[in-house]
This record gives sequence, structure tokens and C-alpha cells, in this order.
Amino acid sequence: MMALESRKDLDKAFWRLSKYIESNIIHYVENCISCGICYEICPAFHIDKRYAPAPIGEWFRRFYRRYMNPIARALGKLAHAYPLTRENLLKAREYAYRCTNCAACYMVCAAGIDSGTLALMCKALIDSAGLTPQAVKVLEELEATRKYITPKVEELYAKFQEELKKYVPEVSVGERDRTAYIPVSIVDLVFGKDALISTIRVLEKIGITWTLPREPVGIRPPMGYVTGNFAEFASLVRRIYLEAKELNAKMILVVDCGYTYPALRFEGPYIAEIEQPCKIMSVVELFEDYAERGLLPVREGHDAAIWHDPCMLMRRGGVEMPHALLERIATPLKPKWKGRYVRCCGGGSHMFFLHEEVAKALSEVLEIDLVRMLDSFSREIAEFSLKMAEHRVEELLTKMPRVIVTACHSCVFMLRKALEKVSTVRIDVKHVSELVAKQLM
Repeated sequence: MMALESRKDLDKAFWRLSKYIESNIIHYVENCISCGICYEICPAFHIDKRYAPAPIGEWFRRFYRRYMNPIARALGKLAHAYPLTRENLLKAREYAYRCTNCAACYMVCAAGIDSGTLALMCKALIDSAGLTPQAVKVLEELEATRKYITPKVEELYAKFQEELKKYVPEVSVGERDRTAYIPVSIVDLVFGKDALISTIRVLEKIGITWTLPREPVGIRPPMGYVTGNFAEFASLVRRIYLEAKELNAKMILVVDCGYTYPALRFEGPYIAEIEQPCKIMSVVELFEDYAERGLLPVREGHDAAIWHDPCMLMRRGGVEMPHALLERIATPLKPKWKGRYVRCCGGGSHMFFLHEEVAKALSEVLEIDLVRMLDSFSREIAEFSLKMAEHRVEELLTKMPRVIVTACHSCVFMLRKALEKVSTVRIDVKHVSELVAKQLM
């Protein structure tokens, strides 16, 4: 996307974005009283007290007042109304890109203000000015144009299917009338291959038919959820919905329960203006349902395990810790902070992609040098997010677990990276599917 330099072009960018400014966004803009209740739960605030939810959300409010409030527009900065200029958007980026969109602020706000959503709206304006970190923007563009399907990606997908044959009698790709359609992404293949294989092993065991897409559906779809590019967001949601509909699947089963899950289940139909083709579930919901009904054939596990709620699964998805499942496959420990009050691991939204290890791994399969694109701002944000992960890990370690269990590839990455820095004790971090597959009878 070409950067918009002139004020006139940036003004037009706001009016294009205004299509998505509905009553909930107006509520978030108008009704924050800066009481500070959200500060203590915000992971960014504990790293640097400048970046609390209210100040993060305030940047979008400043732009909103300039364009949507005629009195504030006339008064300008006296009414905290700011025009869209490159200088102002660079300042806004310092705040918006410290937000993981974890929704913790939303959970505690007495007025129900979601500052993470305001940060995303602000990122949409930042994107219009060409100020999205280059590595993230390139990933979004590759996903939108399907140029992520490189020879190495094709080879990786083929190798994954070959490895899968060790565990299942038949690898189903693009098959119609299966129960579960699994929207495999590049991030699934690079960072969550074991979780994917484990999920399919469990599906085979409990008798649920499944199929994979003909090609990976995206890098980590929809990347527009990360950059604020709602057109790309809508395009990727439609792509996944239409393939699931074409294959007549009864369920879209999400293994990587990061932002892909709420994007497909809750926000997709509105953003993409399309009806959901079938039920959308996370592996956590499915396995917990089978565990509760006594239909999951697993041995009892005794490893001391502690659950880390992915923010997008719990707070934005409403999926709670799988109590029945964990009691079957491990000895569950109780974290101090859990559920809607869980501390974010720092891997949400764009944060994951700005880590050098992630950029390097994706560069190898996408045949593009993402590491070179990590400028000083990107590296600063990555370091900021790692500090969030260290806080979360230190909290979990007080319960002395042998394994940390979660359901999100970026959570697994961040927790493992933080453990390397803060712990000398060997502690595993596992996707829940891996733990279930390990205990299969």
C-alpha cells in the first residue's frame, strides 16, 4: 500500500476508516473518564507507566475529535483535537504499538471501554501513512496477494503431510463432507507443527473426520487484524469461509487460538459482510466438551501443569480454562491470575512478528529477508514485549509447575523465550493438543 503523505490524503484515510466507527467505538471514544482502574491490569503499564490504556486510547480520540466533533475541530489542541499529520501519527505509533490488544482493560473498566480496539483503529490510520513496521506490512501484503505460497512453503506443506502419514491412515486435503476443516497457516507449520499433528491424532482417536486446505490459508490470518487493514481482514475471512463452505465442512477448527479465533468466530461476519458457513470452534472447546462427557480416551496424567489463558481465546473469545480436560491429563495448578484477569504474555497482535527469531524463521520459508526489515523501533517493541513475558513467567513460576499449557503459538513462543531468561529450571511449554495426544490411550 502506498504511503499517504499529504494532509488531504490522510484526511481521506480517516473518512474511509469511519465506515467502521459504529456505536461501540463512539462509546469507547466518548465515555472514558481516565479514572485509572485499567492501569494496574495493563501489561504495558508495568513496563513503562506512560503506556497505560487511557493514554493509548487517547491518541485515537484526538484524531476522532478533529474529524467528528465540529466544536473540538474549531478549538484544536485546546479541545485535544489533533489533525492527521505524519508527525502526530509517529507519536501515536509509540503508544498504539505498545498495546497487545489483550482486552484486560476492557474486563475491568466500569464503563466498558476497550482501549485495545481504539489502538487498532489508530493503527489503521498509522498504516494509511505508511508507518506500519515494514516486516509486519510485508507479511500482510504477502498474505493479501497469496505471494506467501513460495516453493519452500509448498515443500514445507508437503513435508508436513508426509510426517502426518506416520500417525494417520489417510491425509485428507481438500476433501468434502468432513466434520472439521482446519485452516492451516504458515505460522501453524513453522511454529505449531507438533500442535497440528497432535490435534489430528486426537481427532482420529475420537472419530471426528477432518480435512486440511489445499494450500496454507495465510501467514497468520487475517494479518489485517494486526495492522488495522480491514480490507485485508475481510478478504482473508472470506477466503477461509468460502473454502469451508465449498468443502461442506460442519466446523472450522482453530488450532492456533490467537487472534485468528475471534477474527473468524466473532468479528469476521461483520468485517467481511458474509455469513459464517458453519460452526467455528477452538481445539480447547472441542477437547473440553469431550472430556466433560467422558468421551476422551486418555490416561491420567500427573505432571504439575499450569494453564496460561491466551488473551484472544479467553477475553475476546470467551473460552475459559479447560478444567475437565486438565484434570484428566495432568495435575492442574491454580495460577494467581487467570481467566479474564490473566496477565498477557506480550505476544499479542503485532508483537510476535517483531522478534528476530520469528522474522528469521518466516524469512526462510517465505524467501524474503524480514530480519533486515526490523528497524530500531521494531526491535524496541520486541524487547518491550519480552519484558511483559518475563513478568508473566515469574508469576507462573511461583506455583512451581513442570509444564505450562496454553493454546496459542505466540504464547508458546513468548513463554519459552522468557523462561530462558528468568529460569534455570527446565520447564516445558506445551500447546494443549500436544499434552492431550501424549496421554491418548
